Amino acid sequence: MYVFSAPAAITALDLNTSVSHDNYLGALAEQESAGYDFSLAIHSILAPPPMTCLLELNLSNNFLRSDGSQQLRQILQQNSLLTALHLSSNDIFCKGLPPIVDALSSVCTHLRALDPSANWIGCDGVAALAPVFEANTDLVELDLTQNGIAAPGCLHLSRSMQKDSMSQLLSLQILQNRVDAQAQKYMFPAITMSSSLGSLRGLEGGTLGVFFDYVVAKVEAVQKHIPMPSHEFVKELDLSNAQLQTFPMVLLELKALESLDISQNELYQLPYIELCALSKLSKLDCHGNENLMYPGKEIVTEGVFLPATFNKHM
Repeated sequence: MYVFSAPAAITALDLNTSVSHDNYLGALAEQESAGYDFSLAIHSILAPPPMTCLLELNLSNNFLRSDGSQQLRQILQQNSLLTALHLSSNDIFCKGLPPIVDALSSVCTHLRALDPSANWIGCDGVAALAPVFEANTDLVELDLTQNGIAAPGCLHLSRSMQKDSMSQLLSLQILQNRVDAQAQKYMFPAITMSSSLGSLRGLEGGTLGVFFDYVVAKVEAVQKHIPMPSHEFVKELDLSNAQLQTFPMVLLELKALESLDISQNELYQLPYIELCALSKLSKLDCHGNENLMYPGKEIVTEGVFLPATFNKHM
């Protein structure tokens, strides 16, 4: 049993790895939840008298599992001022998220740091967290490492990040997930629209990964007043099927760009004149954008021509 003096006055509680692996393995053998018993012990400490002043809570590596999340909700509901919550490696899975989401979207709405990493919440789990992202407008750090997130989950995350409620996000980690080329494309609008993101891990590799590195480094340069990164290494971009609704103007900075594929999106307008100003751009593929307005005679009369191999596949 854990014993605290003056529990109501505690503002930071770190119980990382408070359940031994021996107890956990024993609970598995008996088909029971070590995390559930641990969570009950925590709850017995908080009431009475309840801990109501917690600002930081670390329950990582305690095997809470989905059963323990029910008790965690009660703890969270008693601490509305919480700003940092760490739940890494607790085997919560997607089915254990609803009680936590309920508390974090209705009571604990001042989070600045959220770490549900290594809980294998999957794509559905990212979708389930949307109300949390919506309610916690001060969120600056988000760690989704090792959660089995693939392209559909990245699409859910991207849509949340494009809302004003996540405009303060500074650090995003999605390492050790299934972030393939399609997942990167889904993340593209959110990353390029961000004016605050200065740390991004988990999108490495491939042309898009290199481009994301450039965008994040650019934001960081602005924030820290350091020299801008080079963009001359980005020569080809495939943004087909990326759920783009507006053209990312940051692409116009890529002076070395030779080929750009923005086909099969939801674009309705392109900055044709600005694109033609990219002297090395020789291929622009934008077929499959059903509502896209193509250039009229006024562009030709201004003396500006599209690249010779412009591909619109009408």
